[in-house]
Formats: sequence, C-alpha cells, structure tokens
Amino acid sequence: MARAGVLAVSSRNEGFCNVLAEALACGCPVVSTDCPSGPAEILDGGRYGRLVPVGDDAAMAAALDATLSESRDEERLRARAGLFSVDRRWTPTRDCLFCAEAYAGMIIHASMG
Repeated sequence: MARAGVLAVSSRNEGFCNVLAEALACGCPVVSTDCPSGPAEILDGGRYGRLVPVGDDAAMAAALDATLSESRDEERLRARAGLFSVDRRWTPTRDCLFCAEAYAGMIIHASMG
C-alpha cells in the first residue's frame, strides 16, 4: 500500500474501515464512498481523503483522477492515522479528546446530510 498511487474504497456500508486507517498509516492517499459509519469519520469529512456518493461511478473516477494528479503529503496522512493507533502512550485524557473529536465530527456530518 505504501507504493500505491491511491486506495479506492467503494463500500456501500462499513463499520470501521480498517483499510482506510492502514492506507493513511502508509502515507497512501485514499478515495472512498461516503457510506454510513466509518469513512467520513476516519477521513474527517474529506479533509484527509476524498469522499464520493455511494454508487456514483463518475464521481469516483473523477476523485481518483484528481487524487493521482496532485502531490501527496504522506506525513499529514500518517499523522491522521496515528489517531486510530493503539500505542503505549495512549492515556485516558487522549482517549477522551479523541472521542470528543470523533463525536463532534459525526454530529457535523449528520447535520449536513
């Protein structure tokens, strides 16, 4: 995945899309459908990868093309993936802050759609 130009995820439904977090951890850009539960939260509403409507093949193709045409910021993507990592430095305070950020993102996403 670290050598891929982009990862495409065309799911209709997700729980937690592990492969998105794994791609970000490798510094790989991603394009995903904006399906329920997962991609929008991991990609922070599209700030860390493009989101396209489920079933919109043309939008997926355009997003893939655009992503492949731009330079990639691997460190930024890896930093985002770090939020989903379990490591020895994880503390209750960081856990609470992460949850608060995730819930805020879900509320904003839900209110826009």
